[in-house]
Amino acid sequence: MVWAVVCVVFVAALLFAERTHNRTLKAVAKTAASIAFCIFGYVNDAFSTLHGTLVFAGLVLSLVGDAFLLSKAKHWFLCGLVAFLIAHVMYGVAFTTRGVNHRHVGLLVAALFGVASVVWRWLGPHVKSKMRVPVLAYIATISWMLAAAIATSYQTDTWPIFGGALLFYLSDLFVARERFVVSGFTNKVFGLPLYYAGQLVLAAWATT
Repeated sequence: MVWAVVCVVFVAALLFAERTHNRTLKAVAKTAASIAFCIFGYVNDAFSTLHGTLVFAGLVLSLVGDAFLLSKAKHWFLCGLVAFLIAHVMYGVAFTTRGVNHRHVGLLVAALFGVASVVWRWLGPHVKSKMRVPVLAYIATISWMLAAAIATSYQTDTWPIFGGALLFYLSDLFVARERFVVSGFTNKVFGLPLYYAGQLVLAAWATT
């Protein structure tokens, strides 16, 4: 629990850094907050189960993605996108190891791809041609991850897993808005708490 509190403290510092445009504090606070959720997963004995091991892999990949996204450069953003895409694959596979009805997953994927099409209609006009395939791949992957989270939560009655995945999903909408639509502190004040809360919930339930 201590490391969850440490993460929250650094998220508060990160929001302050974003508000005051303090790049040094931003780099330190963001990295520290992400390291904290990784340690939180580790001390919760993540490696005791396959599900926990895969979740921990997702946490570490998210930390790597956060490090890449500290830069404004396009190639580092793409590296961060790939790191988070693989993280979502790890999470999705982790959820399925707990037990899912694959028919439910298929139905949920179809429904969430409907949501994804709405998201793309909003986002697509702002995405340059070179980034369209990576962004579409990311949207598809995170939609599948959320479908897997819902299915396993229903199958095993572990709804916090769905909650953590949903928080992560929603946070990515603010990342997309920041990067492609309109930049501003509003994206940070909503997106960052959603993201870190989602990671902490997933880490907390890695072995439950």
